[in-house]
Amino acid sequence: MMICSRVRNLSRMLPLLGLLFRADPVLAAETWYYKSLLVGERASGMGGAYSAIADDPSGAWYNPAGLVMGRESYLSGSVNAYQTSSIEFENVLSGSSYVYRSQGLIPSFFGFTQELAPKTKFGFLLMVRDSLSQEQDDLLANLETEESNLTSITRQLLRNRTSYVVGPALSQQLSPRLMIGLSAFMLYQSERFLDQQRALYINDVDPLKRDYQLNMTYLTREAWGVMPKLGVLYIPYPRLSVGLTVGKSFHMAGTGSAKVMGTQVDGDSIVVPTGDFSTDFSAADYSSIRSRVLSPYEASLGLAWFPSEVWTLSAQLDGQTADPEFQYDVVPTWNAAVGAEWAGIPQMPLRLGFFTNNSNTRGLSSSGTDQREHVNQLGASGGLSWLSPGSSISVSTTYQWGLGSGQIISGITDVQDVSVSSLTFFLSGSYQL
Repeated sequence: MMICSRVRNLSRMLPLLGLLFRADPVLAAETWYYKSLLVGERASGMGGAYSAIADDPSGAWYNPAGLVMGRESYLSGSVNAYQTSSIEFENVLSGSSYVYRSQGLIPSFFGFTQELAPKTKFGFLLMVRDSLSQEQDDLLANLETEESNLTSITRQLLRNRTSYVVGPALSQQLSPRLMIGLSAFMLYQSERFLDQQRALYINDVDPLKRDYQLNMTYLTREAWGVMPKLGVLYIPYPRLSVGLTVGKSFHMAGTGSAKVMGTQVDGDSIVVPTGDFSTDFSAADYSSIRSRVLSPYEASLGLAWFPSEVWTLSAQLDGQTADPEFQYDVVPTWNAAVGAEWAGIPQMPLRLGFFTNNSNTRGLSSSGTDQREHVNQLGASGGLSWLSPGSSISVSTTYQWGLGSGQIISGITDVQDVSVSSLTFFLSGSYQL
């Protein structure tokens, strides 16, 4: 189903906003990235390079085998994460750029571990894997040129999307050098989307009059799934560890609906308003649209080195397969991360990390239309903890940025330069049980 269309006046109309800016409900909930939000008190400061360590409650996600290596049973949580992000399309119309903005507070993580036996540990977590909150009221004015009588564009956009992960994990030490673990997560995704767009044109007969087109899209959807994750942690040498995890999501159920309304067109012309709704507008209700948990295979391979009591160094490679259930063409995705922790002041360990967050979309073709954005990102993170007997408080931040290309205008082959950036602040704490 494609509700975006190219509509023009017989003389000089550009494609109309309505869906000049894409508002396709089939694709609205798709995600291009797998590392939108790092979680964990230590892991978020180390760029997510944590699968070969994973000895705190966040290990249930990064590598459940590492839970048994934790010295004590405790709970950990991110009080809140504040995230702000933007996606800017350059030179969309008459040199004007268009920016999508998102910001909000996210209760991103809660987890605990409990020792069941000397070599067995149980863990549990609830985390937000992805979150988006947009509220925009935009005006692009003075757009008329010699080639077009388009004069202004307005858009009101509300969009909220969240992806939750919750479930238990079990870790078992098989030998002094080998640990295994298994997590069993429930997945829940939800989205609400409202997009109202209007384009005004100078009338060809009377320049004081304005032709217009209105379009509205409303969508709501939910999806549920499960994700088992198997982890192995191996210690070949006393100061070296290797972590491997493999997981896959499975869709269970989903519901979704959409309503679409737009000004009627006759061929390439806007229908002259008559005052009768059925004549002036086209409207459709979609009581059942695609809503599912996307399910690529995911794997991580990590390495951690502990050269001294002060330093911890880690590296990780993550991969996801090209899930055929995506509603756009995707490719296998690889990401890398490196991290370091310095505990020269034992009560105040300092962490630093660098990572990639690559898009699972293909590079754009110069002859294609309605193609997904393709922007690969680089990220940096840092964190600082204050430790006291039985508890700790940590602050950390991550910043991601990338340049690429995209097509915000529907139905034509124009490609825009796209820049993406996001900044996230975490406040976390832990307490010994």
